[in-house]
Amino acid sequence: MGEQKKYDVFISYSRKDLEEVSTFVEMLKTRIPTLEVWMDLEGITAADEFDEKIISAIDASSYVIFAVSPNSNSIGEGSSKWTKKELVYAKNTGKKVIPVLLNGAELNSWFLFEFGRVDCIDSSNKHQIEKLLKNIAKWSNKELVKPQKEKKVLTLDEQQLLNEARTLKDRIEKNKRVAKIALISVLALSVLTISIVFGINRYKAYKAIQYTVLNDSIAPYTIEISGFELINGYIPKKISIPKKIKKNDTTYLVTRIGDGAFSGCTSLTSVTIPNSVTEIGQDAFIGCRSLISITIPNSITSIGWWAFSNCSNLTSITIPSSVIWIASGVFYNCSSLTYVTIPNSVTKIGPYAFYKCSAITSVTIPNSVTEIGDKAFWDCKSLTSVTIPNSVTEIGEGTFEGCTSLTSVTIPNSVTHIGERAFVGCSNLKAIYIPRGSKARFAKMYCLEDLQHLLVER
Repeated sequence: MGEQKKYDVFISYSRKDLEEVSTFVEMLKTRIPTLEVWMDLEGITAADEFDEKIISAIDASSYVIFAVSPNSNSIGEGSSKWTKKELVYAKNTGKKVIPVLLNGAELNSWFLFEFGRVDCIDSSNKHQIEKLLKNIAKWSNKELVKPQKEKKVLTLDEQQLLNEARTLKDRIEKNKRVAKIALISVLALSVLTISIVFGINRYKAYKAIQYTVLNDSIAPYTIEISGFELINGYIPKKISIPKKIKKNDTTYLVTRIGDGAFSGCTSLTSVTIPNSVTEIGQDAFIGCRSLISITIPNSITSIGWWAFSNCSNLTSITIPSSVIWIASGVFYNCSSLTYVTIPNSVTKIGPYAFYKCSAITSVTIPNSVTEIGDKAFWDCKSLTSVTIPNSVTEIGEGTFEGCTSLTSVTIPNSVTHIGERAFVGCSNLKAIYIPRGSKARFAKMYCLEDLQHLLVER
């Protein structure tokens, strides 16, 4: 028997996602041509096959990519038991596991319990995919091929301007003195233009902001805020993010706040976000413990995982109606948060969304929400009552666990599943209100077996 072939990546996935995962793997190999990827295309049907094929493949791989979907990530009946076995074995053998979220999927409580909070890659987010590709290339010591950029077709006027610019450049190269004078003139004109159009004071404060160009090939040109620099050795207390940033005579529209852009800015007290921004990346403001207020415009459509977690002084926040789901851990341990507005555009409240928000006294869940994730309101000790709308079908594990001030909860007929420990530790719970004629059905739910005496039909 020959020596076992070595692989860079082992792909853990559900066979039901074969087409989408195959496309993802093809993209990996296109961008990193020499990457060695192991992916089971035949399927596992018995334990001996798992031992022979999967274990040896994981052993031969440097790290594991877990394709997260409802098929690979479910618990109980219909779950993909082989992916769970693969992940457990990978963990026990010290392999790095990278979750890649397919179609907006989220990690379930089992994974979070086994692996803790890990950085996830959203397969629909090109910036996160690009970061993943760079890391894989670095870890594997392989060359990353740049994606082909779509070339812009220039109009006759644009081509003429380009030719004139090239001619000017040639003249500048021939005459250094002329170049210096021209450069000074251009800078003076730029400052004058900015002063007239935007107001010069708006740009003085942005020397501290770092950014990454997202698109410089086709207008509108876009940029993301990636971090900040210290001002005179200090972290800024207030930041107003500009709508536009000018770089090398090109004006870029700020459309994204990058992953971890302001993470750990412990002195930051307030942030204003312009209405050009459509996305706040994961971990964007994690650990900003002095942050008291933040203005989120209606242009925002996505707020990433754990974006405001551990912002312990944040007291209130309004989620704009453009957001359709509240991601995992967004307000994790925001212990001063007393008020939050959830718009009726939101369809899902993710796991750990308001975990340990111990100051929240009440929350209104709109009738657009269909699912409340695992431990979404875990240990919200000041929460006294909650009404679940008749749009919700699923309440996750430990959703209201440890809510010691909760005295009542209303559950509609639409709910078909309530996870384990959903109301464990709710020591002051006096009544669980359910629709008339539904007591027999709800009493059969495992999590309510010991709480049947609290079920009240009305």
